Amino acid sequence: MLSTYVVPENLRRIHTDFPVLRYGRCEGPVVSGNLKYSQLEICIRLSDTEEYAVDIINGREYRTPFPHVILKRPGSRYWYRSSGQRIVRYFYYPPESIPVMERYGMDFSSLIWPIVRTRNLDMLFEESDRHAEQLHSPGTPEQIDAVFWRILLELYLCRDSMAHAPDFNEKKIRMAASYLCSHCLEKIDLPQLIASCGMSRRSFYLHWGRFYSLSPSQFILNQKILYAKHLLRTTDDPVSVIAEKLSFSGIYFIRAFRKVTGYTPFRYRKASDEML
Repeated sequence: MLSTYVVPENLRRIHTDFPVLRYGRCEGPVVSGNLKYSQLEICIRLSDTEEYAVDIINGREYRTPFPHVILKRPGSRYWYRSSGQRIVRYFYYPPESIPVMERYGMDFSSLIWPIVRTRNLDMLFEESDRHAEQLHSPGTPEQIDAVFWRILLELYLCRDSMAHAPDFNEKKIRMAASYLCSHCLEKIDLPQLIASCGMSRRSFYLHWGRFYSLSPSQFILNQKILYAKHLLRTTDDPVSVIAEKLSFSGIYFIRAFRKVTGYTPFRYRKASDEML
């Protein structure tokens, strides 16, 4: 099944650098093709009964798992082959949109990349389908432009997030740091936290040092001092009460606060008051 919708240019009242010329979807068997494009096609291949798509772009072969997006630039020659049942969404921009996109930071050096099919992406496609039912109504071309611009952003953001995805150990360390931030006022069982990360103590500290210059205990102390600064600025609580809230003895709190900030708590509060 192939559905293509041509966006009526004569109905556009608001013109942007990214007018969608046409868009549509294809569901069914794809055999092969050998095409040369005069416009920019953004082709989103959502699924296929085969594991990989096989494409040859300007003589170079690509094998890409589904789902993924492929950019078909004007003047380039594309050959593809498939014997599966494929679900595809696509939309077209005029060639003059490309330099504007590049100025916005959209990199065209990668013409194919894997994506994650999200509910947000599906909702945007559903919205484009609803607009197709009112294609010749005033205001619809502008709404279509807006929907597909959001889809394009989603595709590029997905590419960037996948390219810079943290490794598994980084994810565990970041989660541990988040836990320390949110529970810094409580008594923290650090060995238990390390065990929950599935790491030995040595491995945990090794990976922790890759991402944080402070040790976990210093990290907790800094979080407490940040909270203490907030209380000193926003409340009239005595320093002894703030120290108690942070589970510090009075004299140790003053020493720790001065070591981190360069001020005693009293001087910090006074300086904050003078700035108001």
